[in-house]
Amino acid sequence: MSLRIAIIGAGPGGTTLARLLQTNNVNCTIFDLDDSNLSRSQGGSLDLHPETGQLALKEAGLFDEFTKYMRLEGSALRILNPSGNILLDIKGDSPRAEMRPEIDRSQLRDLLINSLKPGTIQWEKKLVNIESKLNGKFDLHFADRTVEQDYDLVIGADGAWSKVRKALTDVKPFYSGIFGIETRIEDVNNRFPATGELIGTGSCFFLGEGKGLLAQRNSDRSARIYAMLRVSEDWSGSCGIDWQNRNAAVEGLLSQQFDHWDEKGKLWVRNGDEVFLRPLYMLPIGFKWTPKSGVTLLGDAAHLMTPFAGVGVNLAMADALDLSKAIIPAYRNEISLSAALEQYENKMYERSGESAQRTMNNLNLMFSGETAENIANTFKQFMLGDGDR
Repeated sequence: MSLRIAIIGAGPGGTTLARLLQTNNVNCTIFDLDDSNLSRSQGGSLDLHPETGQLALKEAGLFDEFTKYMRLEGSALRILNPSGNILLDIKGDSPRAEMRPEIDRSQLRDLLINSLKPGTIQWEKKLVNIESKLNGKFDLHFADRTVEQDYDLVIGADGAWSKVRKALTDVKPFYSGIFGIETRIEDVNNRFPATGELIGTGSCFFLGEGKGLLAQRNSDRSARIYAMLRVSEDWSGSCGIDWQNRNAAVEGLLSQQFDHWDEKGKLWVRNGDEVFLRPLYMLPIGFKWTPKSGVTLLGDAAHLMTPFAGVGVNLAMADALDLSKAIIPAYRNEISLSAALEQYENKMYERSGESAQRTMNNLNLMFSGETAENIANTFKQFMLGDGDR
């Protein structure tokens, strides 16, 4: 059986899967709604874990290329309380930093996309519907009114608001209770030396009172800044802040939520560029769907969670590795496709369920009124000990 395989979404999960399949002579096509890999910001940086993201890159023959971009110093972490007192200061040379080096999301995506055969990705293909046919195959209907016909396997790597997920379940992501406001400081060290020094080479957090100001260093000399709040989903519309006016929005946010916080943290937000609203959504912990032969999910499409355990991309790449190992024998007629998908999904459910619970534990630690001192102690045990956060 020669399977026709469609992957929806050219993020890290979808491109890792395509690379792993192609290195085993299994053909596939990726369909992505963007017009190119440059059409949107890919976000900040992330650390790749040895048992998930790094392992997938090794299996894909891309680990050596990854080492050209990885940053050990990016794992540095500094935590301060709202008054600006430093409670935790871990350098980027800790043993855990060596195990989990950082890479910018844009660099990782480019690395993966550039490893694929020419023509693997079809850009500007926004999936609208998956049509199940009587012969067990699937037709893909796109927003440009084109139809790609007769696929045996459709894999949803299309993120939080997955169209493929709709073919499997009515379950949708729900608001996590945490609302983010994001901005970015370009060339932070030269423009704002004191801010650059405080942020350091990795991440720096002001935490306490159920909220936080978070900064993360990127390889392009910029820093991404996030204000995180535990507020209602409709808060941005009901708080009275004028989000259309950047300066008014910044001052309104700081006066309402961080008025008595240390000025150094508030300067992060004031010195940033455009402001973006980022309400955080998640799927239910332990979410599963009724199996359907020929359709499955990976990454955020399968187990969307908030970023507070730093495992999202790592899970997507681990999913891709496990799914490739399930697909390859099915492609060679050594196992049925339905059995292959069941094998993959059971393994994915176990791993993602554990990670989703850990993520929720971290969310509650950081944004449920714990003191910064307690938060810092927990992070210290994780960063310097053997625990897992």
